[in-house]
Amino acid sequence: MTEFEALVRSLGEHLVSYIGKDHLRRLSVSIDEATLSATADICLASDDFSMVMEAIERVGEVRLMFMDELSFDYVLSGPEDCSPRSTSRQRDLVFA
Repeated sequence: MTEFEALVRSLGEHLVSYIGKDHLRRLSVSIDEATLSATADICLASDDFSMVMEAIERVGEVRLMFMDELSFDYVLSGPEDCSPRSTSRQRDLVFA
């Protein structure tokens, strides 16, 4: 495992911990080693407004923790739209 992969694994584990596994239907992180970037695909268990707002707040907290080490974006979706979003240059790590 490369240092970048270990960093992305830590990112995924922190996202699951901060958002809460019971609030997630699925969470995967796609990594693009060519650009050293990552995208967190976060599928919430409910599309309830308060859950979405809490997830956004939690992702913001995690983003601050990794700000100096990793560039990452995120996509939030509700339980009706849980399809993975990756390209051929990316690898997915699934956490929840």
